[in-house]
Amino acid sequence: MYFPKKLVERCGEFVGEHPEVASNVRDFMVRCVRLGFHKLREVYPEDMPKGYAFSEYLPREPRIRVEGDRVRIYFPDREFEIIRDIIVGRLGLVSTATT
Repeated sequence: MYFPKKLVERCGEFVGEHPEVASNVRDFMVRCVRLGFHKLREVYPEDMPKGYAFSEYLPREPRIRVEGDRVRIYFPDREFEIIRDIIVGRLGLVSTATT
């Protein structure tokens, strides 16, 4: 998933100031996306897939790639597909999601 570079920098600053929240910026952002997904479940329960839970496992290597003014952060494929299906397909909250 792609995020604005400034957002990633700000999240990195937050993690630096509060290391108890995550071990690195990628883990922090993955946790934020997962929290957002759970909040969407509360607001739109009828649009959420039944019986699916994100894995607790996150790869040790934080896979982050800076591409100009945006940053690509790796999410497990299954999680990305679920998030894209819900946010773009079912809810129409954004017009596109890129891999």
